[in-house]
Amino acid sequence: MQTLIRTLLCVALVGSLVAAQSRADDALLHEVSKRHRENWNAVQSWRGEVEIVDENTDPAVRFKDAKWWSKVSFAYQASPHLVRWNWRMVKSENAEIPIPISNGLIKDEVATVLEVHTPKGETKERRDVRILDLESLGLGPHGQMFSPMYFTGYRGDNLADWFDHVAGWFEKLDPAELKGWDVSQKGDLFILSFVSPTLLNCYTADLSKGGNLVSYEAEEREDSVVVSKGHWVWKYEQLDGVWLPANLTISKFEFARAGGDQKAGTELSRSVRTITWTTNEINVPMENEFMLEAIGLVKGDLISNTITGEYSRYGMEGEPAFPIPEGQVCPLPSPK
Repeated sequence: MQTLIRTLLCVALVGSLVAAQSRADDALLHEVSKRHRENWNAVQSWRGEVEIVDENTDPAVRFKDAKWWSKVSFAYQASPHLVRWNWRMVKSENAEIPIPISNGLIKDEVATVLEVHTPKGETKERRDVRILDLESLGLGPHGQMFSPMYFTGYRGDNLADWFDHVAGWFEKLDPAELKGWDVSQKGDLFILSFVSPTLLNCYTADLSKGGNLVSYEAEEREDSVVVSKGHWVWKYEQLDGVWLPANLTISKFEFARAGGDQKAGTELSRSVRTITWTTNEINVPMENEFMLEAIGLVKGDLISNTITGEYSRYGMEGEPAFPIPEGQVCPLPSPK
């Protein structure tokens, strides 16, 4: 009888400890979320410039040891949501410069993108202007579109909302359903990780730097062999009480899978993007930052509206729009 009582007490104690740990974990998640949200809620507008270096050894894009250098100016406003970027690729090594200029404006929940380039085999410069819905815009870590808030979390996710969401799991789910998830703290560093036989995801945020991510790691495995890996590493600077990114390195690696032509685990490709913020200004007036002229549109530019399926000419409001021909991907050349 005494043995049974001791056993029941041990079970109850373990259950209490697990519950207490779960409460501590979700409390920590909410604290990180709170600090991150407070940091970025203090930013009503943000303007700056970045320098970007891309290195690529991916055979899929026909480049080996290729390198590109770009300069981007940007502006952001929280409410209403507005974003403008002007991207200029200034130099390349072991590769061509595909699109020297790629500018964009997000306004009224749509995006207008201007690309200036000279198609291969041609000598005349072409100006492609498109209007896209935000879902089709394709913001990403390696493209030529730049929204600064995209880089305040992982792949544009709202980090505070994500941590609150995970905290809800710790509050409601049975510990057995949280297998693989772990929350820990080392000084000011908060670590949320998920580990399984096929996946690794690890978020590291710094409580002393506004709850911002300082590292994100991801791995995919097959038969215990790592087949892909990604790593984001941030550095920050404080401006007017707000922690802003000063540098971000985004690395992506692909490895050979078992059963292929190469030994499993052999590195196949690597792409590394380094973003360095050279200037940052926050909560300053944003006059004329979010005009189509600010991204380089001029009167007469032909605009392809992929939402309505029509062409129109910028600055020529009296001219009626006309349908985009079937199969036409890029706009027709602008008039001389």
